[in-house]
Amino acid sequence: MTHDYEAPLITLAPSTVEVIDARTFKYVHHLQNLHRSEVGFLPTVALREYQDRRQLWMARENGAPCGYLAWGSFRGQRPVRNPYDLKIIQACIDYEAQRSTHGTKLVTDLEALAILAGIETVSLWCADDLPANRFWQDLGFKHRGTRTGGSALIKHRQHRHWIKTLPVPIRSPFKQAPLTLPWSPTGPRRRR
Repeated sequence: MTHDYEAPLITLAPSTVEVIDARTFKYVHHLQNLHRSEVGFLPTVALREYQDRRQLWMARENGAPCGYLAWGSFRGQRPVRNPYDLKIIQACIDYEAQRSTHGTKLVTDLEALAILAGIETVSLWCADDLPANRFWQDLGFKHRGTRTGGSALIKHRQHRHWIKTLPVPIRSPFKQAPLTLPWSPTGPRRRR
């Protein structure tokens, strides 16, 4: 006998994570342009796709936007080396708001969501010459390799690959519905 049911959705309290809306999207674009040499560049179309999937999060200081985090979970979307890896695409906190735990909060909220979804690792690439490498190391990410990147701004810049293995949640011996991210482009999956 098979049962058709919706997989439970992972949700975070609205006070924990702020998903970027149309009003704050302009700020993200502005901050990305200001820090283009550090974070690289994502076309507006790509940023809108992350926004539509609710994978573009905002940090605030005293009620004003002060940074953002763009991330992706590619499980089920295309063939990847590790389908249980969540990738941080861009993270940027305004200079005046750095060292105020805004970046740490965004990343730890993302890790909490990933653990609930059964994601095993979080990874990212960071240019070798940025102080952000110390930030990732302090958060428990391990350096796994280096590659030469290229951009219109800085050719042949070295990038470090950072990866963090997440704790595996305790699994019940009883059959459970798989957890899915609520903003997967295909919607929640059904199990048969």
